[in-house]
Amino acid sequence: MFFMAENLYQISQKAKKGRYFLYRDLKDRGISGIKPGLTRQFKLSTFGLAREELERVLQAFRQIIESYQ
Repeated sequence: MFFMAENLYQISQKAKKGRYFLYRDLKDRGISGIKPGLTRQFKLSTFGLAREELERVLQAFRQIIESYQ
């Protein structure tokens, strides 16, 4: 899936880790697949994930966004 995420880009402008915050935060949660440094536009494949795994990915994005606001 292709994501356009202005809110994540806005966070990257203020985050200590800069543009790499999303890659590192997802990696810390055991989620890989996005290229380092991408926050405004990125691709993430969810092909073959079970519903529980997809929920885990969604929850990770929620937690990341909430932690930086």
